[in-house]
Amino acid sequence: MLHCSIFYESESYYFSGKELAENENGGVCVIGGQKVTKLDADKKKVYLECGKEISFGKCLIATGGEPRNLPIFKEAPKEVKDRVTVFRTVDDFKKLYALSKSAKSIAVIGGGFLGSELAVSLQARANQENSGLKVTPSFPRGKFFYDIGPGGDRDRNLGLVLPQQLCLWLTSHITIW
Repeated sequence: MLHCSIFYESESYYFSGKELAENENGGVCVIGGQKVTKLDADKKKVYLECGKEISFGKCLIATGGEPRNLPIFKEAPKEVKDRVTVFRTVDDFKKLYALSKSAKSIAVIGGGFLGSELAVSLQARANQENSGLKVTPSFPRGKFFYDIGPGGDRDRNLGLVLPQQLCLWLTSHITIW
């Protein structure tokens, strides 16, 4: 089953650092307000500004950033702006999640990690709930994950790092502009 979830989890989903260290099955721990001063990939350790060391099996580096808001939306009339969500925060997700329960269609513009995960997750949930919602991912020409033309391959953007099933779903539902 194709499903990559970005759904917001309640605080009870996450472990404290101590609980994570004691849990034989692993889990998720979010440490906020600390700067990483060093990452040693060979030793699989992260060193924090406060002096703590964190061991890891796999490490996701999420540097954050600012979502791009295209000029066409920035300059749009209010009735258009009211229907556009720039997706970055948990509150943005909650707003979109609530809207998606009654929407007939949603266009996700952008082909980075967040846009891709968002499109797949919203459509997977809609399919699971049989809501009829149609999610259309939309990327700039030449930015999609699989080259779907003659002789196409995975040598595009995130196609080198995203799971194959995610890339295939996206390219089968894509609108290119």
